[in-house]
Amino acid sequence: MRSATEVEGSKLLKALGIDPGTHRLGYAVVTRENGAVHVSEMDVIALNGRWSLTRRFQTIYEGLRDVFDRHAPDLMMIETPFYHHNVQTSLKLGRVIGIAMALAFERGVSVEEISPAEAKKRITGNGRASKVLMERFLSRAFGQDTAYNPHLPDAVDALGIAYAHFVMPSVFASDKKASWKAFLRDNPHRIRKP
Repeated sequence: MRSATEVEGSKLLKALGIDPGTHRLGYAVVTRENGAVHVSEMDVIALNGRWSLTRRFQTIYEGLRDVFDRHAPDLMMIETPFYHHNVQTSLKLGRVIGIAMALAFERGVSVEEISPAEAKKRITGNGRASKVLMERFLSRAFGQDTAYNPHLPDAVDALGIAYAHFVMPSVFASDKKASWKAFLRDNPHRIRKP
């Protein structure tokens, strides 16, 4: 398996972002090529709540397998579940995450887990940013891409998870000496020219 740092050095990088769920699983593939970042695909795997869990897990497995086969990502970013009061919900999400990780490991794809708060912090500078603010940032970054679809909330969440890999980690919170000049130098893909 290639490490994330080995993948980083290549000119082409594909990151698959996953927002796990047992009713809808959002996914997005973000590609960086020669410094430009764009959406290759984003969608949801819709699952019928009346289906047995086994059938839903099989549908997730088959759907994600197809995504891996179509895009051959170098990296999978998956959202870590936040705390649930319902233990059963946590267990189901854990199985979905296990399916996604197993598919990645089978293909030698690096896996990174990221919390929603960390993804928000990387993209907006605020770990407590609202979904509306995240969508606004993602729309600015990807609004011109034909694959970008803001009408699929779970896929938009997955897009944020994938895109967070391409954004300097926690520049606003972790390094008090960081400047906007350094941020822009390290993130040229975030600059929009009129």
